[in-house]
Amino acid sequence: MEHYPYQSPKELEALIRKSIVGQDDGVRTVATALAAHLLRIEHNRIHPDDPIHKDNLLIIGPTGSGKTESIRTVIRECNLPIPVAVIATNTLTSSGYKGRNVETILVDLLQDAFRIINTDVEKYVGDISDDDEDEIRQRAGEVAVKLAGKGIIILDEADKIRIHPLDRREDSFFQRSIQQTLLKIIEGGTGFGEHPLTPRIDTTDILFIFSGAFIGLDEITKQRLHPKTEPETTLGFRPAPANPDPEPETATPETQENLTARDLIPTTEDLIEFGYIPELVGRITLRCRYNPITAETLYNILRESDISPAKEFQKMFRRTRNNLEYTNNALMEIARQAEKLQTGVRGLRNIIGDIAYPIYYELSGKTNQRVLITQRTVNGEAPATIRTFSCESEPPAGSPQPERRFTGRRDSLTRHGKKAT
Repeated sequence: MEHYPYQSPKELEALIRKSIVGQDDGVRTVATALAAHLLRIEHNRIHPDDPIHKDNLLIIGPTGSGKTESIRTVIRECNLPIPVAVIATNTLTSSGYKGRNVETILVDLLQDAFRIINTDVEKYVGDISDDDEDEIRQRAGEVAVKLAGKGIIILDEADKIRIHPLDRREDSFFQRSIQQTLLKIIEGGTGFGEHPLTPRIDTTDILFIFSGAFIGLDEITKQRLHPKTEPETTLGFRPAPANPDPEPETATPETQENLTARDLIPTTEDLIEFGYIPELVGRITLRCRYNPITAETLYNILRESDISPAKEFQKMFRRTRNNLEYTNNALMEIARQAEKLQTGVRGLRNIIGDIAYPIYYELSGKTNQRVLITQRTVNGEAPATIRTFSCESEPPAGSPQPERRFTGRRDSLTRHGKKAT
């Protein structure tokens, strides 16, 4: 069976930092949860009669803040044979209803396990004759089941399965049924699903990560920290108490602004009030928050992160023997505009894509072209600047350029890819 080498939380945090900028508290918690998962599955492999029980994780944060990418970065950088399935929780239905049954989440995990096996069939399946396809298929299925039993399931948009107090009775029953089915799978065991292999997957060691924006949960937490109270009034001739008890601190804009991400981590009671059944909340031990990404952080992502959309578009242009460059002011403007979109890194990609793809189209069949995107290009006020360079004198494309114009032979393209007149 595959060996899972232990790595400390700080080692995993350093790996996550290759992709994620900021989010200090959240990244530390995720790194701790993943390190504990690696330690647990290796310990339980060696000592099955003395197991360490799992602690599932809740990550609260807006879209594009790096919640899912944190986990994927660790798996990718460590080259671990751990399958990961990202499930859109809002697509799940309870048994007997039209839609995707909750137990099918194990199929996604199984498929990723087969993907891992296909990267090195001989390593995972063994030296079996190519002629014996049935034996290869059987052995691959056995290995996939074992790998899936050590995997990670990310329940994205997990806030969508809440039991809302204003829901109709039928909707409330529907959401409760989904949570109860998830609870059975999380508790561990076998026999889930109708796929030929999923009933054999033991879910005891699978790490479940609940992820979502959880809109409305903050208000519940703030109300607990700073309860709102109604001012006491006197009716008729009833006198007010001579020495009234001091009122609890009331919520004000100032007190709410001073709350940190750590302050807003929900308690068990907060999650139950939000609409999770107590039994399910009891299985979510670790909890953290990812904050909305500021323009400054978005700028640093463009400059430093391994998943920077700016760097990825540069790679794409280099594949066609052209160079794409940005001024620092252009990157700052892209970050400012992306912050307004409130979609995190996805906003960066959308903005750069609107500029770069039309230029990429116009450069079809051309090579040795250097494209410079400036702040005015990002704002749609001026075309991107293009000039031809010689291979001998061309420096490698890399860091953003200072705010300047190129001289020499050049063409101009507008932001929409049309030649300027």
